[in-house]
Amino acid sequence: MKITFSPVMEWSMLRGSILLHANADGKSIRCVVPQEFLTAPYVEPLDDENARAIFHKRKSEIEACLEARIHEGSFDPNGEIILHP
Repeated sequence: MKITFSPVMEWSMLRGSILLHANADGKSIRCVVPQEFLTAPYVEPLDDENARAIFHKRKSEIEACLEARIHEGSFDPNGEIILHP
């Protein structure tokens, strides 16, 4: 299965998460990277700027984790992949 990630991502203050989309063999999958995952092992409140900076710093690690979860089929009931620390 070929998985690619959209270069577009956003910080959702409502969800306290970075949101982005993956494409797996033509299927769009919403991916959620909560601030708990971004700041693990500590939970720190984030704003848009800090969340994006941490995401970009850990981008390859995050994408590898997301890709593994997609291959495993670890979708939540809404069809999203949510990374948990």
